[in-house]
Amino acid sequence: MRNSSVWIVMVFSLLACSDDDKTKRIEIKLLGTWQLSEVYSDPGDGSGYFTSIDSEKILTFLSSGTINSNA
Repeated sequence: MRNSSVWIVMVFSLLACSDDDKTKRIEIKLLGTWQLSEVYSDPGDGSGYFTSIDSEKILTFLSSGTINSNA
């Protein structure tokens, strides 16, 4: 009986698999150089807000997947 249960679970597990190749991918284009100009402050309840800041922080997103920062 236990052997039959194992086979039934295995068959249902294989049938539950789907083909993820049909999933559409969305590309987000962040390539380029970005400067930090605002920060988001949120106490954890969703009532946060953006505050403008003076910052020299610069991020560069490269097509190779790397990120360079000056700070």
